[in-house]
Amino acid sequence: MCGQVTTDKECTSDTSTFGKDTPKLFATADLNNAPEGTKVKIDWKYLGGEAGTAAEIDSIDLETKSNMTTITSHLSAPSKGLPAGKYEVVMSLDTDNSKPISKQFSIASAK
Repeated sequence: MCGQVTTDKECTSDTSTFGKDTPKLFATADLNNAPEGTKVKIDWKYLGGEAGTAAEIDSIDLETKSNMTTITSHLSAPSKGLPAGKYEVVMSLDTDNSKPISKQFSIASAK
């Protein structure tokens, strides 16, 4: 998780807490030799906090391309920023030997 990716669309460090004014959040994962055509599902979830109860924010389905080694997804904040609280992004590959990759992070309350 990061607030900005490199030109290769990768996070250079892992961040677990972001400010309300962060315009975009990125999640990246290594594909570890997933073959071309592998289906990937990415779920962004709000787990709870100032906006109330848990809710799914976005779900993205895509397919890997030839020589794809990293997958990147982003969540854009609304104009007022994301509500403070806990969040989770889950990346799942549609293969028999793959376990979902899950990362929880927080949006801090405005000061």
